[in-house]
Amino acid sequence: MDTHIRHYRLLEKLGSGGMGVVYKAEDTLLKRVVALKFPPEMTVADETSQRRFLREARAASALDHPNICSIHSIEETDDGRPFICMSWCDGATLREILSRGRMDPLRAVDIVLQVASGLETAHQSGIVHRDIKPGNIMVSTKGQAKILDFGIARITDATRITKSGAGFGTVLYMSPEQVRGDAADHRSDIWSLGVVLYELLAGVPPFPGEYEAAVLYSIVNDGFEPASRASPQSPHSLDAVIERALQKRPANRYASIAEMIRDLETVHASLVSHAGTKRAQLPRHTALHFARRRPIVAIAFCALAAALVAMVFNRFAPRERLSAAVIRIDAQQARARTGAPIDDLLASRLEGWPLVRLLHDSRLREIRSARSAGTIRTVGGAAALVRRAGAELFIVPKLVDHGDSTELFAHVYDASGGGHPILSVRSAEAGRAAAVLETLLDRTAERIIERSRAIPALAPASNARTLFEKGNSLYLHGDFEAGIPLVELALQEDSTLIPAYHRLALWYRYENRRTEALICAQRAVALSKDDPVLSLRAEIVLHRVAGRSDLAEAALRRYLAITPPNCAGLAELGYVLYHDRRLFEAAVQPLQRALELDPQDLDGMRAKVLDCLGHAYLYSGRYDEAEGCFEKYAVLDTANFDAIHSLATLNRTRGNYEAAIEGYKRTKKLRAGFFPAYDELALTYLAIGKRYKALDEIKTFQIETHDSLGVKAHALKGMVHFIQGEYEEASRASRMAVAIDSLWIPAQWLRGRAALELDRLREAREALARIARQGAVMNAADDSAYVHNLHGWILLAEGRAAEGIRELERSPFLSLENAMEFRKDLVRGLLRAGRVAEAERRALEALSYNDADADLLALLCEICFRKNDRRGAARYFKLARSVWEEADSDFAPLRRLISQAPARWEDT
Repeated sequence: MDTHIRHYRLLEKLGSGGMGVVYKAEDTLLKRVVALKFPPEMTVADETSQRRFLREARAASALDHPNICSIHSIEETDDGRPFICMSWCDGATLREILSRGRMDPLRAVDIVLQVASGLETAHQSGIVHRDIKPGNIMVSTKGQAKILDFGIARITDATRITKSGAGFGTVLYMSPEQVRGDAADHRSDIWSLGVVLYELLAGVPPFPGEYEAAVLYSIVNDGFEPASRASPQSPHSLDAVIERALQKRPANRYASIAEMIRDLETVHASLVSHAGTKRAQLPRHTALHFARRRPIVAIAFCALAAALVAMVFNRFAPRERLSAAVIRIDAQQARARTGAPIDDLLASRLEGWPLVRLLHDSRLREIRSARSAGTIRTVGGAAALVRRAGAELFIVPKLVDHGDSTELFAHVYDASGGGHPILSVRSAEAGRAAAVLETLLDRTAERIIERSRAIPALAPASNARTLFEKGNSLYLHGDFEAGIPLVELALQEDSTLIPAYHRLALWYRYENRRTEALICAQRAVALSKDDPVLSLRAEIVLHRVAGRSDLAEAALRRYLAITPPNCAGLAELGYVLYHDRRLFEAAVQPLQRALELDPQDLDGMRAKVLDCLGHAYLYSGRYDEAEGCFEKYAVLDTANFDAIHSLATLNRTRGNYEAAIEGYKRTKKLRAGFFPAYDELALTYLAIGKRYKALDEIKTFQIETHDSLGVKAHALKGMVHFIQGEYEEASRASRMAVAIDSLWIPAQWLRGRAALELDRLREAREALARIARQGAVMNAADDSAYVHNLHGWILLAEGRAAEGIRELERSPFLSLENAMEFRKDLVRGLLRAGRVAEAERRALEALSYNDADADLLALLCEICFRKNDRRGAARYFKLARSVWEEADSDFAPLRRLISQAPARWEDT
């Protein structure tokens, strides 16, 4: 940037981040020092965004208070980029002051009162800051507090929903409603100010944590220790103020900042009296702070407000009649105890309603006959039938008899949508009499029609829904890179689109973007609370994202019990069972049931179900059956890179390395940037001893995939060094990975393993503590595998062999992709503990999964040498050597194998 902008001379760059860039500058016309703030480019990218920026900045500039950083002017550079000229405050932020240690209670209350006074003025003007934190509060050399960044936060909040905009420093001060994505009013500022006061007194925030996900969970669910415990100087009267400010429910906090000021002034007077000093009446200043929450939370809130207004308007607006059909799917639920079909009973209640044009049953029979279709067995089949008939939606009733009560569900589906309902209505009464059923049907029909007046999902498809359906379809067919951006775009159009939150939550979790995954899942929960089945769907996604696989399974089974048979739900249950719960055999039944339900693939789920079933077979060692599933998957779409990738993974797992390499290369050719193919190809090269090819692949991985995966590339490079015995290089690579993403557990695990090899036990324990804390937050099985493995090696290093082996034994059962590596680690641990016979037994068990694993064959060779079984050692030596026939000559595992064998074995 130039040193001069208009009539300002830039003196120094003060900082940059999600809020933009700030410069200290001299106003050459008025001869004064000012601060110039340039907002992030994404917030002023187009004319609409610029107008919004100017509107918000002008509103903030109207705030005139000594504790709010004044806005002098709003200007533009010569090339049209807007910026704000603000007053210059010579001092330090509260964040900088806090770095020196906690604050004296009297001074802390003085500063917080000034901030509260400024907030009071802002709130009276209808302006909420939404991002009060120490970094946004400046304290001058004379002790005057000023709030920074009013007017910009709302702009930044309204930008792209999926960008991770809230820094860790912002997350610590977010209110529970901000975390959940609910509306945040002036009481959110009260919460944040309470957090600031607590930190000034205690030296740490009330909800600390090393990871954003842990902090977010704590803010919503946990209590906090009184500040007086951390700082004996802090009076109990301040504990009471903080406790009221930090109530989880906004309604239980101070109703206004003025109420909080009154309590603080009472405490302040007591502190002054106790100190024997006098103090003049505090001026009421307010600081306005830029709400820099994560954009995903902000957009969700803004659009929800708009949606609520639209829903109220829609409630009374005239609209075209909706075309609908009542469909019978579940034959077992087809009739009530009266003998009358439930769908007929419900249809009779809907006939005559002014907002619904009911599709007659004879028309459905005619279409079924023309298509030679029998009984409708799935939601997908019903959707295909209704689309053919030209209807917009269909309603599927389901009766659940609990013995002592009867429960009726009516699920409403968009005929052009996916396999999950867009609206569900539930009604229940005790008893089984026909009259009860009649009452339930009446109530259900009324609620469907009532909701149809307001619910946007029942209107013709919006642009947002069209974007989502296209993106979701691409995703379900394995084209993640093309599908996910469309889903993200859909949420920019409509942030109340619940299925989009579900899809993004699960995708972000897959990409290790855990904080964003949790925010999406929690937002879906908040939006679904008024609908019993949508609420249950949101609960399933939240449990999956949070790693609570047992609760996810239970919720899925409840969901399947109350909804008509659908392949999407059965496929999800199968996935949770094999992938999250490691119950491979149990996963087979629901996945096979999904295939049986929909032989014609009307749901469009057959490819995904075959892939899930193939993986369930793969991880249970049933390779031939897995191959059959993956080949059928590939036949459905010969250009489907996901099916090719699954076959490559099967070949790598069973030791067909050349076929695996070809499969991964083909996958990359079909879908450049599909990151699993890159790292798995590198690992396949390592399996045959070609470490330089592995390193080349990792380099390509870094170039061709997006930046967020840099952590994985560094960790992979570290693993190559680790295998080579280059432990310092492995440690360095792991630290680089951790610097990119401290939440990624494999990087911390590698750091700990390398530290152990370098006799740095303390560093290994630190790495274990980090991954144990993070694993406890996310509760994912793969994460737990790393925790147990590192803990086991630390125990072995401490001489606690029996405990260490028990920990190492747990890892293979918790991991999917790395189960074989953990099996081999268990064998190594047993050898280190001197338990040779048990090491041999475990090695032979592992060999049954892949008899071409050269690393494992080399371990068996070592075991035979320890047993003085030279014949066995020779056999395993030759087998390992054949796999590593073309290995690099300096490949360390090969050198170790050769070094322990007689020279003549290598010669032959």
